[in-house]
Amino acid sequence: MDPDIKECLEMLEKITDVQKRDQFLAKFGDWLADRGINPYRMAVVDKGSMKEMVIKYHMLYNIS
Repeated sequence: MDPDIKECLEMLEKITDVQKRDQFLAKFGDWLADRGINPYRMAVVDKGSMKEMVIKYHMLYNIS
């Protein structure tokens, strides 16, 4: 698995509050946006769906 994807997923798992979400967005927001995933409206409770989008991106564009 791509190191960026792995780190992104690990950091997504650790989001429990707005501060951690903001740290995640500071690190991966532009990276995800460059891949067609818009993370900037993500709420803390959306981390599961964001994780699914990252996994789908990885499966569709990096493996196939």
